[in-house]
Amino acid sequence: MIQKTYLKTKDYCKVKFSFAVENAETVEILGLNSDWQNSVIMSKKKDGSFSAEITLPKNSQHEFKYLVNANEWLNDPAADGELPNVFGGSNSLLSLSEPAIAEVVKETKASKEAKTAKKSKEVKEVKSKPAAKKAAKAKK
Repeated sequence: MIQKTYLKTKDYCKVKFSFAVENAETVEILGLNSDWQNSVIMSKKKDGSFSAEITLPKNSQHEFKYLVNANEWLNDPAADGELPNVFGGSNSLLSLSEPAIAEVVKETKASKEAKTAKKSKEVKEVKSKPAAKKAAKAKK
């Protein structure tokens, strides 16, 4: 499981990795920030799964793999995707594109304002029509 937490006031995202694999004594994450030399060592939990929490830049993509027991490379099925690697296999893909909530809010606000303006215009037109009828009757 990969859990992403976007912070409105920060330029980074908190990412929590949780990974369960049978007979694992150690699990490391490699490849984040294009760093395949320095691993993130995951902590083993009581239930046998492993977890790690790190911060990564918003609006970035990262290829990574888990290294289990220092000899087995595994992808994360919960990753955002997979990309082919130079060894003929694939790497897990983590995409940290911030959700466009601000854009949705802007669009919603703009459409509400447009509807309000349209209703105001319709009300003014309705009010002005009876006045125009009275003026036309007065001229007759």
